[in-house]
Amino acid sequence: MALEIKNIEGVICLKGAVSSSHITEVVNFFKGLIAIESRVIVNFCDVTSNQKSLLREFIKLENNLTDDQEFLFYGATPADAVQLYKEINNPQNFYSIAA
Repeated sequence: MALEIKNIEGVICLKGAVSSSHITEVVNFFKGLIAIESRVIVNFCDVTSNQKSLLREFIKLENNLTDDQEFLFYGATPADAVQLYKEINNPQNFYSIAA
């Protein structure tokens, strides 16, 4: 599936495959968007390929912003979500005891 970019209630949602040759184009799209809007929120949970490469580029983009710009992004692969769920529900996790 090709990459789909949708704006859902102010959150830019990415869905589908990002080829390694298109990561630069995706990052440039967000650079342009940040130039227009000072705050951009991206959900890339549904990116099926090259998610880690895209995350590295998003981090680079975030590190090069000015003080008046904000770039928020989040994403998780199903395997990462399962691991996080296990950690949160681990009885030895003292944070869950306090909750």
